[in-house]
Amino acid sequence: MEDAGLTQTDVTRLRVSKDRDDGRTIYEVQFANENTEYDYEVEASNGEIMKVDMEETRQKNSQAQTDQTQTDQTQQG
Repeated sequence: MEDAGLTQTDVTRLRVSKDRDDGRTIYEVQFANENTEYDYEVEASNGEIMKVDMEETRQKNSQAQTDQTQTDQTQQG
């Protein structure tokens, strides 16, 4: 969470699982903040972040489309 610039109170849907990848033990950490989902892979032996993925959820995209539609309608009226 620190890497994402978030605190524990900022995060929802926290999920941590332990897995093995190429003979190494890793933690898969998933969490969300508002309209962004985060996926981390962390080396279990030393805490090194191996992979980070961030994705905006559809809710935010839907809101942006609604805002754009409202702007278009206002400009046409």
